[in-house]
Amino acid sequence: TTKNGIVKIDDVIKYLEITDQSFLNTLFEYKMPMLSFGINYDGLNKDKIFVQETILYKDNNNVINVRFDLSRINYFYWKENITQSKKEKKILNKFFSILKKFKYEFYLEEGDILIHKNKRTLHDRSECNFLLNKDGTLNTREIFVSFVNR
Repeated sequence: TTKNGIVKIDDVIKYLEITDQSFLNTLFEYKMPMLSFGINYDGLNKDKIFVQETILYKDNNNVINVRFDLSRINYFYWKENITQSKKEKKILNKFFSILKKFKYEFYLEEGDILIHKNKRTLHDRSECNFLLNKDGTLNTREIFVSFVNR
């Protein structure tokens, strides 16, 4: 069974507006490097995708969104063989300590559906259970993604 976590970014923003406006500003200003080769690990397209963007940003409608992928940040430093700055490590550590305050955790069972807006939430999950079928194929959860514009 996989434990899933969701953080609504509005909860984080409201909290920081009251407790630490300076750190909230940092999330809008400090650009994090993120690297991947292709959108999905098993996709056919392996083009390099590098972005260096802030964790929080406002879209064209002035709505605050979040852009954050720790695995892609870590992959950047591993692939480039460079050390992450202490400043960046401190930003990430503080960010994670705040996220823990607002994280909802739950388990999804077979047939459950989780719908969330990717640009307005952060999400994670514990390690998945993988079952090996007699024919050698894997039996695990499936993730179907659909992108919808309003």
